[in-house]
Amino acid sequence: MKKGAAVLLVLTLSAGLTACGSNNNAEVAAGGASAQAQQSQADLPAAKELLDQAAKAGSGVKSYALQTEQQETHSGETIDSPDSRYTITSQITMEPPAAYQKIELELAGAMNDSNQLQKYITSEAIYSARSEQWYRDDKELYETQANLREFTNIAAQLQQIQAAVNDMTVTGQGSSYILTGSVKDETARRQLTQMLLNQASSYTPGMQRSIKLSTVEEMTISYTLDAESKLPTASEATIRLASPLSDDETKSRITDMKITAVYSDYDRITAITVPEEVKAAAI
Repeated sequence: MKKGAAVLLVLTLSAGLTACGSNNNAEVAAGGASAQAQQSQADLPAAKELLDQAAKAGSGVKSYALQTEQQETHSGETIDSPDSRYTITSQITMEPPAAYQKIELELAGAMNDSNQLQKYITSEAIYSARSEQWYRDDKELYETQANLREFTNIAAQLQQIQAAVNDMTVTGQGSSYILTGSVKDETARRQLTQMLLNQASSYTPGMQRSIKLSTVEEMTISYTLDAESKLPTASEATIRLASPLSDDETKSRITDMKITAVYSDYDRITAITVPEEVKAAAI
């Protein structure tokens, strides 16, 4: 009996020692992982330093491609606009300022699957097509080129982000840095919303009126930068607009927007050329 009790005591102590050893090993491993995470975080550059480097890199960009997706969902007292999604594919040159854009609009519940628009912006004219018919427009060329020069300038965009975004944090992911922050000032939120919509080529006269009459209640934004070149590879912004109803200003319609962008082909686009068949078909 005593022998059995002794064996049981040894087994109990052995199990306790094993558990303590496992706990100690787990604590050491957790401590090591925590220290490694802190060390990795400490090794990351500051947000301001990164944005300064990115703006400097962006100032030398001669051309790039941009894939933008803009999603809108509506809610509130009265919903009079369908949810929508814009997909904009752009090829852009900085000098001279020129672009080719393909814009696709999808409306929730619409009979047609999508509406497509193509556009060439050059130093000579603007050519646009909807439903395969091309049109030439010279009247708005100067203003359009000025907007194109301003809102496709990566360095200027990043400088505006740096001035407006509060408490921007930096994380590392593979060969990229991700900067994330929110915008607390309503005027800054409005200006950044205008910039992002212009960049996406979806800042239409109707949207201009909507932004002017709306309150930009919330905005968060993130940029992904290539760790080597410091140039943007992606961005994402979430925006909430509150628009008063025309017949009752005490009620409002809420528009939640999500704008994502993917940057590529830096300095690989040599020129934007309008095909001769487009020029011949334009009216």
